[in-house]
Amino acid sequence: MGIGAKNDFGDFIDSCCAFSFKKTVDIRGVKAIGIKLILPVLVLLVAGHQYYTAKNHSLSKWKGGGFGMYSELHFGARDIWVQSNSGFYSIFSGPENYKYRRYANKARIHPKSGAMNKLAEYIKADQRLKKIRIQVWELVFDPENFSLTRNRLLDDDY
Repeated sequence: MGIGAKNDFGDFIDSCCAFSFKKTVDIRGVKAIGIKLILPVLVLLVAGHQYYTAKNHSLSKWKGGGFGMYSELHFGARDIWVQSNSGFYSIFSGPENYKYRRYANKARIHPKSGAMNKLAEYIKADQRLKKIRIQVWELVFDPENFSLTRNRLLDDDY
């Protein structure tokens, strides 16, 4: 055998593996196995939750863990339209709507959340309205036709 070679195959295996093949358990091996098991399970749970909320609750694929990033246009491509007594207008156009942007940015990331209710309540209080209608639209790239289309995510009265 060469210099520094193991005399016993068992010692060699013990030095390579996280667990010792002896009857005693090395605590570092338990930590290593725990990390090896917990991290993938945690990543799968986060990815599964993000996939579920993106499919069922219109969460932007850019949020919730980022596992869907680059699979859709950035959430900035979502637009929120409000219908009030003065007609339809986009929340993201015009300097007079700047005061709504804090709630609107949160609402366009996750339209079916409490952020949309807060946005609606803030607009109604600011404009002294009893009822408004809010629509959320997103741009979707169609690879077959190589074109952009609009998809309505939400159309509710508040």
